[in-house]
Amino acid sequence: MAMFRNLGQSLGVGKSVIRIWEFRCKPTETDSEDAEAASNANIEGEGTTEMKRIILHHNPLTKDVQVTVDNHELPPGHTKFKWSALPGYISIIPVSQNTWMSRLNGSYKYECVLNGQKLKENNDRINDESDKVSDLIVKIPEVIIAGDEVVWYKVEVDMKLWFNNECTSYKFRVHRRFRDFRYVYSRACAAFRHTHLLGSVPTPPERKVKILEDHFAPEFLERRRCDLETWLRRLLMVPRVASNPDVETFLGGMTTMREVSIVVHSGSIGVRLQQKGTQDDSGVAASVYPQAEVQEFTNDKNGNPGVAQQSGLIGIGHIVSKVEGESVVTERYDMIVYKLKTAKRPLVVHFIGYRFPVSKTSGETKGDDGDAKEE
Repeated sequence: MAMFRNLGQSLGVGKSVIRIWEFRCKPTETDSEDAEAASNANIEGEGTTEMKRIILHHNPLTKDVQVTVDNHELPPGHTKFKWSALPGYISIIPVSQNTWMSRLNGSYKYECVLNGQKLKENNDRINDESDKVSDLIVKIPEVIIAGDEVVWYKVEVDMKLWFNNECTSYKFRVHRRFRDFRYVYSRACAAFRHTHLLGSVPTPPERKVKILEDHFAPEFLERRRCDLETWLRRLLMVPRVASNPDVETFLGGMTTMREVSIVVHSGSIGVRLQQKGTQDDSGVAASVYPQAEVQEFTNDKNGNPGVAQQSGLIGIGHIVSKVEGESVVTERYDMIVYKLKTAKRPLVVHFIGYRFPVSKTSGETKGDDGDAKEE
């Protein structure tokens, strides 16, 4: 059975395909509910500033379909949608299934139409010189063994992304585990599956058997750190990879939000938290919303700024998203505080902030321009 499973994996049988359609639109039109006011001229037009994405996940073997429109998931299997009152749909068209392999592996072409206009899929933008990455700096400067012997790699990436000749600068700072590198590789492959660019995606460092090699030995960690740094740099140089939403999430970017992380070697994380409201305006219980929010920074016993403030990454209003790599977004506030206090040190804590530090080539700066209001 293992032989057939490995054969199927090597042929791509059963693997999902991801297709992405990106376009720019005017912010004033994004929230418009007037279908007549929104026109084709607002899609991919000049002077636009907001990036929008329509994402398709399709498994050719199981026929599972999941569509996300501007960060909102449609019900499974649905391919028709509305964006800002504009009708749209995605077509999944079989190409040729004359052989048993084509039927298993799935040969399809994908089209996305919005308000009668066919959008350009990301893989069709490969030769577009206005869409590129420049000034790329990739570093993995340190390795942390935290908690119960969990290895974390600190990822630092600076780059400029170009879209329709508009340049935006980004800075990412976040800790990731080895399995996260392997996962983002699989998502990048899914985005290029059935295209000639799949062969351009570099293969990440291979897994090692723990009983054969000490995964905590300094020489092993240093070799893997260097290999991951080289691999990530090569990956981000592949056309369209840096703007892939799964790659952005790996780096810590999530549309208008960002994920950052700090390492607490001992003692407190250096913030005072507060619990968010018990329900939202619609009366939905707060258990489905982030609970622990940064209220203010605190100093250590010597009166010096704590770890969070020293990092320069955490802001007032940021929420605690992960403790020891496990999501706490839907945890109760008291449970989050308990985990932070009792977790073994060194401790890696992730935060999500609702301000994303970017800058435009025009000189305009967007990002940490103020503290979030306290509740």
